[in-house]
Amino acid sequence: MHEGTLDSARALFAEALELRRALGDPLRVAHTQGDLASLYVLMDQPADALVLHQGQRRTYEQYLGATHPWVGEAEYNIGSTLLMLGRPLQARAHLESARTIWTDRHGPNYLDLAMVHVALHQFEITHGSIERAMGHALEARRIRDAHLPPDHVDVAEAEIVVGMANFFSGEFEDAVAAYRAAVAILRDQLGADAPNTALVRANLAEALLALGHRDEARDHVETAWEVLHATLPDHPASANAIKIRGLLARMAGDLDTSVAHLMHAQWLLESGGVQYPLEQGSVLLELSQTLAEQGRSGEANEMARRAEGVFTSIPGEFGRRGAFVARRLAQP
Repeated sequence: MHEGTLDSARALFAEALELRRALGDPLRVAHTQGDLASLYVLMDQPADALVLHQGQRRTYEQYLGATHPWVGEAEYNIGSTLLMLGRPLQARAHLESARTIWTDRHGPNYLDLAMVHVALHQFEITHGSIERAMGHALEARRIRDAHLPPDHVDVAEAEIVVGMANFFSGEFEDAVAAYRAAVAILRDQLGADAPNTALVRANLAEALLALGHRDEARDHVETAWEVLHATLPDHPASANAIKIRGLLARMAGDLDTSVAHLMHAQWLLESGGVQYPLEQGSVLLELSQTLAEQGRSGEANEMARRAEGVFTSIPGEFGRRGAFVARRLAQP
């Protein structure tokens, strides 16, 4: 959505919010708070969104009771926003609250529970365990497969998180299968030139590269980058495609180009702040290895130490693994 359109929509919702407050209609105020918060998320202002979601939750709990499904919705929104703000432990508490409320009211097959499992998968990938991440990913896919047609974009999202869990657990063939399914759905529903399609195509390229399918990986990542360069050139989400281009350049012996791509990817991720620590650490490790191949040992060690610092800040399984690898790369 265009920035000017978002600003106009925000002004309209803010006006509606004040009007409903003046009319003394608390539940309608809470609904409008949720709509305005969603716009703030789209505008990359999660801190403002969080304040509105928290106010929404307080109103719902006061007038509807702590176990009402709308309270569960607010808890989910608070949790997902806290993830965006880099506050994962607080996020998990709210996400688990949403999960409990919805499961108790609607049962374990309730469609919206899939959103909670997707968010909890995100938490577990960066701060927990791969086993729990896989469990949440598979549960999200199970619920959506039961409720939605196979070509629905939410089914594609479930395939993406399954692919991610498989990739991080080293099950690269299963990751490729899940990413292929997601790309096919998104290509049909959103178009081949949609940024979301391109982002998943980059994930597919990374999994193919892990299997040694270099040519196919190159085809996918170059197609992805062509789209992302036109639509999201300065967004941190594009960093993965740039990183893969850097890895392919290193494999081809073009170390200067590899370093340039990896530096570009790292710059994008740093502009994303605390939202991308796992990705930051990964790029720093690859950059350290490439610089070492160039004989630039001092810079390589610096990148390895930076990677260790990033991974040490991540309390989960991948943080420990990454920190161990970084320590081994850093020479005395």
